[in-house]
Amino acid sequence: MKKIELKEDLAVVINEENLEEHTGFDKTAWMRLTGLFEDAGFADLVKPEDIIVNKRKSEYPFFSIDCDPLTLQIVIDIEKKEIENVQVLFDGRGKGLGLIAHANQVCRAGHMGFNRMFLRAFVGRVKDGLFNGHVTWAKFGYTMTATEQVKFEEKIQELGRQEECIHELVHDKLKEKEWGDADGFGYDWDGEFFLAKKSCNRNWLAFYRYKKNKAARHARKGA
Repeated sequence: MKKIELKEDLAVVINEENLEEHTGFDKTAWMRLTGLFEDAGFADLVKPEDIIVNKRKSEYPFFSIDCDPLTLQIVIDIEKKEIENVQVLFDGRGKGLGLIAHANQVCRAGHMGFNRMFLRAFVGRVKDGLFNGHVTWAKFGYTMTATEQVKFEEKIQELGRQEECIHELVHDKLKEKEWGDADGFGYDWDGEFFLAKKSCNRNWLAFYRYKKNKAARHARKGA
């Protein structure tokens, strides 16, 4: 698969007409980077025409991909080969679609030559209860940035706990509850996902997918 290439540095607003000229990929390729077009589970949720290129009208080397039906927005930095997942919120949580989309995005971004993805993992209130991005994104393989890791270690020490990273919390049922519940000690944090094939982020993602698949197999046997 071809990789993204930095074209000449021009003050240009990228749109669907000049997308391939300035990025090397057409709209279809960039739509697939959302992770929403690799699985039939999304067929009833989003259509290609729902994708908006550069809704923000950012200038090169930045542009955005928005999908309004799912409240999804990612910002591409072609120069640094980085992706910011600004908003990722699907209706009907608990169906596994978020994990599928994320795994698809990791795979596609790696193939296209991206180095890193990053986001803000939020805890807050939404209409159907607690929004647990501060838990979910860690399960999906994101790790805290260096600055956030320092804050985390200070918080853990303040609480008299022993965990060294957030994954020790989210992969333990009791500790996840202590971190993730509405009255828990969890908080918003900046996360990053390095896309190198043997990165710790890919390893954490693979571990979580293994756990989910194992639980599903056990559930089927018990049915």
